[in-house]
Amino acid sequence: MAAASEDEINDWVQAISTLHATVATEPADERAAREAAANLWSGFGYQDAPGDVLRMFAQAIEIGYMAALRDVRGGDFDDQRDEWRPHD
Repeated sequence: MAAASEDEINDWVQAISTLHATVATEPADERAAREAAANLWSGFGYQDAPGDVLRMFAQAIEIGYMAALRDVRGGDFDDQRDEWRPHD
């Protein structure tokens, strides 16, 4: 597998940034996602990548977190709630 060029990496960074801007519509969700991503990433240990790449990773985690919050809020998992929290 060939190494990615700097242009390719820049394209990936831009694509993730654009997706992040599209998904980040609720300030409270964005704050929660930023905190969750920071907690997850700080324990991962891969901190030597270029800054843009690290931001891309963090934004990708945030995108998933914000999308999950949106799905939960939208009721997508209501039928599984009793499975997850049988004592509530």
